[in-house]
Amino acid sequence: MVYTLGESLLDIIIEDLNKVAAKPGGSMLNATVSLCRAGIPAALITELGDDETGNLIVDFLQKSHASVNLITRYKAGRTVLAIATLDADKKPHYTFLKSYPGQRMLAPQPGFTRSDILLFGSLYSLDPDIRPVLKTYVKAAKDSGALIVYDPNIRHPETLDNPVLKEALMENFRMADIIKGSDEDYGAVFGKQDAEKQLESLHQINPEALIIMTAGKDGAMALYDGHLSRISAPAIKVVSTIGAGDGFNAGMIAFIAKAGKQARERIKSDILFRESLLRTGIEFASSVCESEENYISETFEWG
Repeated sequence: MVYTLGESLLDIIIEDLNKVAAKPGGSMLNATVSLCRAGIPAALITELGDDETGNLIVDFLQKSHASVNLITRYKAGRTVLAIATLDADKKPHYTFLKSYPGQRMLAPQPGFTRSDILLFGSLYSLDPDIRPVLKTYVKAAKDSGALIVYDPNIRHPETLDNPVLKEALMENFRMADIIKGSDEDYGAVFGKQDAEKQLESLHQINPEALIIMTAGKDGAMALYDGHLSRISAPAIKVVSTIGAGDGFNAGMIAFIAKAGKQARERIKSDILFRESLLRTGIEFASSVCESEENYISETFEWG
């Protein structure tokens, strides 16, 4: 089973005042839906308000065949709304409307096993109000031998001016088996330097992890044990970049899940396997970018 852990919300996407759409969103929800559409069983661990917006999101997830058994519903809070305004390059600029209750919680932990995969990340994973319980989830999954995938999804370097958040980020890096970030993420964390130097900086933090960088139309690269792989991206007509990185995560995890028990060893030993992993991630991300949804299309075929 693939578990995804993170914030869920309703995206209000504005291209202009005459073109507005609402889509269930949040990085982990996006990845969950793409995984399920690709035929990979996935369960979302998240918080929602016990309100009509939350009902719409749960209904959408159920229709997408995602497990909703690990979703916490709050009567005292409201489901998060995100207003996403698209610029000329189809990149979103967000305003978030949040109303969490004073006491935050997550559903009881599932019985993680070595065959499971846990994906977590974004600013949600640094939030002091939910981090203590989130860490118990990640630790339980890691102790069970589950594969831990972390996507920092940090766009603004000033976020890390807070030493508490920066230390939480470093802890997340150290707990992960696979770290996947964008060039924007790593630029926010490590400053302006060559991509190879950013990857090497992250390797110093966690020498055991497979480290991946995505760079939009310039493709993706992966570093493991001193070996650097690069894969280019196809030219596509971009409709929206919302969910592109989440689509990459879904493609990468779907590839690993399909490979079965041999995947972990092949990640470490097989450069061609890592290159195929990158290609599948790019394939999924491209599908997301070519649609108005935050996920791969329901008719998407892969593998």
